[in-house]
Amino acid sequence: MVDRAGNAARMESVGIKRQIHRYDPKRDRFLVAGNCPHEGRDGFFCIGPDWGWAANTMLRERLLEELAGSKVGRISLKDAFSLMETHAAGGMCQHLFDNVGRLQTSNSFLAVCRTSDLWLSQGPPCRVRYYRFTLKD
Repeated sequence: MVDRAGNAARMESVGIKRQIHRYDPKRDRFLVAGNCPHEGRDGFFCIGPDWGWAANTMLRERLLEELAGSKVGRISLKDAFSLMETHAAGGMCQHLFDNVGRLQTSNSFLAVCRTSDLWLSQGPPCRVRYYRFTLKD
């Protein structure tokens, strides 16, 4: 969840357990929400025996940091679309057999809080177009 001022939180649940991670600009460069929850300070949400999804999420977080870490606060919409189309190890655009989690990107979205725009794609970002929706419409 993100508000227009950029305040953000990631909510995660596994079974009946839930946790919230709040974005702290002094500590965090990104707030990532992937296919795997992040282990909490209390030890809950640790990675179990199936590392595929967790490894996939960790690779994606690392790639985001490498490609965009130095541009935090200065990432254009064009940069964001390019990031969504990456195919390197941990790329955002994934096809069934090119990642450790055996996952495929079936849809994606980019939320631009400052403009109230939401860009949605149905399918892998490298193959389909994004459609713009806004709260003003």
